[in-house]
Amino acid sequence: MNHLLRRYKDVVFWRNSGEIDAVCRRPDGGILGVEVKYQSGVTSGDKAHLRRLGGGIVVTRDRLQFDEATDIVLLPAPIALVLMG
Repeated sequence: MNHLLRRYKDVVFWRNSGEIDAVCRRPDGGILGVEVKYQSGVTSGDKAHLRRLGGGIVVTRDRLQFDEATDIVLLPAPIALVLMG
């Protein structure tokens, strides 16, 4: 979470009939949802709440994938940490 707080001004935990680990307000005013699933297998249920936001990032153990239909990126934790600075 500290990595997100350094990059984004507003970071909150979201829970409403499900949860998203972090919801960040981007500098352009948009919303970025971040879900941490430190495992190799990620199910469609793991991404369901991000789909409702219109996309986001799922931090995984080792999986790298982009789904254009949902605008959801699966990003391995080491890469996510480097990108978040």
